Amino acid sequence: MDEHIINRCKEIAKNIRKDIVELTWIKKSGHLGGSASCVEIMAALCGILNIDPKNPKSDSRDRFILSKGQATMTFYSAYKQLGFLQKQKCLRLRMTILCFLWIWLLMKTEV
Repeated sequence: MDEHIINRCKEIAKNIRKDIVELTWIKKSGHLGGSASCVEIMAALCGILNIDPKNPKSDSRDRFILSKGQATMTFYSAYKQLGFLQKQKCLRLRMTILCFLWIWLLMKTEV
């Protein structure tokens, strides 16, 4: 693998770790262990995936699905590192998902 890509992945991994701790602290929720367990995988994918924040709907883009709910902080941070999200959007995403989940649970619960 190209030395430039390796160094980029290392930098992305470092930034993702910082974001996970910061986002978890600010939101007062999240799973540090679950998020930290896949940092290197996400950083490596960030270094090699064919995705462009300026053209996110390109037919030739790579697709990635994260099926690990406890690692959402890692996913948000990786998207931030790639230029798809800003920090403030990361903070709102977690809250939005929790609000939708709470509303769904309330609708499903009998009173």
